[in-house]
Amino acid sequence: MAKDKKINGWSWNLFLSDDEKLIATSNGRNGIYVYDLETLKPVLRTKTVSYVGYVAVSPDRKLVAAKNTSGLLALISMETGEELFRNKMAESEGYLMTFTDDSKYVLDLDHWGRTMLLDTENQFSILDEGFKDKDGQTLFSYLHYDRFGRNIYKIVDRGHGYKCAAAMVTSADKDHIDYKVIREFQGPAPDHLKGISFCREQNYYLTSDKKQIVVTDKDFQETGRIQMPFKDEEAYRYIQKVLISPGEKYVFISLGGTDSALFELSSMKLVREFEYGSLADFKMIEDDRRYIISTWNGTYIGEV
Repeated sequence: MAKDKKINGWSWNLFLSDDEKLIATSNGRNGIYVYDLETLKPVLRTKTVSYVGYVAVSPDRKLVAAKNTSGLLALISMETGEELFRNKMAESEGYLMTFTDDSKYVLDLDHWGRTMLLDTENQFSILDEGFKDKDGQTLFSYLHYDRFGRNIYKIVDRGHGYKCAAAMVTSADKDHIDYKVIREFQGPAPDHLKGISFCREQNYYLTSDKKQIVVTDKDFQETGRIQMPFKDEEAYRYIQKVLISPGEKYVFISLGGTDSALFELSSMKLVREFEYGSLADFKMIEDDRRYIISTWNGTYIGEV
């Protein structure tokens, strides 16, 4: 079996270009990296804001956005690596951001459920304020960008003006941000820390007891369940993250520490075990032929 190749940097949610030719990472401090996924050679190495959390590249390959753990967002020239400007946005930690198709705007998502917009002239606006309680305090929400469906999902717990937890969705169109409830959950909302996967055709999430993977359509309506592979009840205690590959062929399961493994989704047959500690994210590309494992110590790329 060929040895995995390592590139610099990592991310809690790796940026991949739509054509799967570029990947972006950071060193967790102020260094960012953009790599060519075919050659694994760096396209860009530069420094920007401190404590970078997420990086994104514009579709025209001319701009890079880097956001730190305080929500400070910097726009950088892909050609020179020079920072063009910084914007404080809503001054809140957030999730992965994305450029619009015309490369003229960045859609930014924060932990308080706000959907924001930054243009290339450094103009910032809030497109959706999120939820506030009766005292006017903004409530925490989970936001996810689905690059396949071009949608933004909002997952909220009970207490956001609904009698139960709910999933909402809007098109990631800057001119039509309008979240609609598509499902109400009888129990708790899916735990995004354990892994919600937005794949090409379907969505997936782990049940609260960690014993089943729920399969849904793109509107989060349940279409089936898949039993997890472990016979030993003790194993379920250690599950940290469960992620489905975009082509829905494999499931990656992290058991914490340095124990993780790849299984066939249809049969739950073990494909490969890994020994990478400090796991941050897992992705697959090229019709699930290559995997990408991001850890605090670097990002590793290999073939199934």
